[in-house]
Amino acid sequence: MEKPLIKFRESILNSIIELLWSQWNSIGLPGTMKSQNKFNVDPEAMIAFSLNICRFEPRLFDEIINWMDNNGSLINIQRLRNIINKEKFKSIEIIQPIARILTQRKKYNKWKNLFGEFNIENNKLISVFRKKSGDDYPKFGQMDSTFEKYGYYRGEIGYRNLSVGIPTKNWEALIFKIRMLFGVNARAEIINYFMVGDESHPTQLAKEIYFYQKTVQDALVDMYNSGLILMNKNGREKKYYIDRQHWYNFFNYNNQQECWINWVKIYKAFEILLEFLYNYDMSEDKHIISEFHIRKIMKEFNEYIGISNLKVSLPDYNKTNYNPIDYLIKQSNKVYLGLISNKQ
Repeated sequence: MEKPLIKFRESILNSIIELLWSQWNSIGLPGTMKSQNKFNVDPEAMIAFSLNICRFEPRLFDEIINWMDNNGSLINIQRLRNIINKEKFKSIEIIQPIARILTQRKKYNKWKNLFGEFNIENNKLISVFRKKSGDDYPKFGQMDSTFEKYGYYRGEIGYRNLSVGIPTKNWEALIFKIRMLFGVNARAEIINYFMVGDESHPTQLAKEIYFYQKTVQDALVDMYNSGLILMNKNGREKKYYIDRQHWYNFFNYNNQQECWINWVKIYKAFEILLEFLYNYDMSEDKHIISEFHIRKIMKEFNEYIGISNLKVSLPDYNKTNYNPIDYLIKQSNKVYLGLISNKQ
């Protein structure tokens, strides 16, 4: 029973990498990938997820570093830290040498908040890149000294400055247009949320956009006093919202999505799934995959998708007649199809 799961892990990995290519292309990374995008991008969530998953796709990994090198001023470092630390993304280690390199290039000193001391105690270097079979890439070329000091090996990064900047005409890149106007701060994230999300009270909104509750509360009070943020009051509960059409016209925004989705939760669900598929023992001498392990991992997967606001139906395993592997495959594919545009 292992072979279908081994085959599926490469299939779902290829699908996720294809989606990431499309998302990064939509915000200025060079490429000719046909758009699959159904939702606006979340750049910090993309970075948190991509820098781990794209270790299976070296070209995209390096293109993302180039993009960050060129557009780092529009990345909210505090929000990125909040996302990585709260959700425990696997990129928490690999982002450190990247952040140090970007700081060394003397473009954006704010990246220094993402790295610690060199990992000089680790004598065994780990490959940055992995083949889709799960094997490590062999060493090649001159090793990058910064990655080496953090315990990784890879060739030196080439900086080609091919980024075309942020194409703010692309509807997926709305957050960047807002940041260019309001700054890289919580207020920009609040407006971005309300452009596609429902009314919300400060505590829930803070959880959705990954800022501290007090930061969001204080910003909402000031923004409400401007008269451009609106409020519904029910007893002591206050829920804020905006006149969407007014803001759509102001930003010349062609809304393409039906609702707000939490990309952080979606990416984390797929990271958990792929981590399981690549780290669980599927050796040929095993006759079955443990139903317990699959049910456990799919419970986590379903919980993250369930709170992401993605409109997909995820039936409970106990209410289906699927075997564990079929359940995992069908659920994962259903979520993936819910993320991509039907306009193929």
